[in-house]
Amino acid sequence: MKNNRIGRVGLVLILAGFLTVAVNLQPALAQTEPAPNVPALPQSQDEKAKDSAVDSDENLRRAIQTAGGSEEMIIVNLEDYLKRYPQSGRRLEIEEEIYKLAIKIRDRDRTITYAEKQLERNPAGIELLTTIVSTLRVRKGSGDMTRALDYAERLVKQFESLIESSRKPGRLSAAQWQEQKDEGRASVYLVRGRVLAEIGQLEKAKSDLRKSFDLLPLADAALALSEVAENQQRREDALNYALQAFVITLAGDREGGEIKALRQRLSSLYAAKNKNESGLGDLVLQSYDKYIKERDERLASLEGPS
Repeated sequence: MKNNRIGRVGLVLILAGFLTVAVNLQPALAQTEPAPNVPALPQSQDEKAKDSAVDSDENLRRAIQTAGGSEEMIIVNLEDYLKRYPQSGRRLEIEEEIYKLAIKIRDRDRTITYAEKQLERNPAGIELLTTIVSTLRVRKGSGDMTRALDYAERLVKQFESLIESSRKPGRLSAAQWQEQKDEGRASVYLVRGRVLAEIGQLEKAKSDLRKSFDLLPLADAALALSEVAENQQRREDALNYALQAFVITLAGDREGGEIKALRQRLSSLYAAKNKNESGLGDLVLQSYDKYIKERDERLASLEGPS
């Protein structure tokens, strides 16, 4: 008897819509025509018990094909498949694909649910933790921000533990390895700092965001620091951090905010202090030149023998 089990590559190809490629990789499966989308006949208790225990390649194929190319329906059909076959040997990879599709279609509820399922199997999943925190921040349901903070705390702890136990890859210089660690730490402290700012713990938020910015000057960290400073009535700091966010984004470095919105924020804060925008252009140029000089010096320090 031929082995018709669809491996992980086959499943990914099917879910990506490349059914023809998947069939070519699995000749035995190609002998079966796609099943029509017709109502299922009533099942006996024996049939139901059998279905709950043993899944098949054909049923998985049918679950995907009958979705008609709709990513939403693929998710629904795969969830129904897992309900029908709770002991499926493909459960882990199917849940992972549902998670990826949920992110793609911005289904926040499923994104969180399936990220948490994967975290049960991979408690140290940095990417999963980051995704959960950001999605909870956007959803903002009852209790979501408390959960977001719990996961953000876990994210920082897991990343710091990972860095502490990691060794420098041989292909990197000491400076390059430090840069990678600093970039990662800057990112996780930024994640937690944003959550703290949104729940009103401004001093703790300021500490995390400042740590992030000191490790690596990110526009998002500078913007968050500007917003915290404004909420604390520290207008001079709010202006200076807004200036940094604008300059970093203007330089095109890393991921930054929307330049028009940053320009408007900078203009508003500067005018509030100085009554008008006179002198703002010179200040931006000075800050830009200073940032570029410091950036180039940092990049130069990364060049060296591997």
